[in-house]
Amino acid sequence: MNEMRLRERFSALSIFQLNIHHC
Repeated sequence: MNEMRLRERFSALSIFQLNIHHC
């Protein structure tokens, strides 16, 4: 039920972490 929301949150976190690693 909340899988879609969790997935979106995970995606955002993944992108954020990737951005930090790129810095």
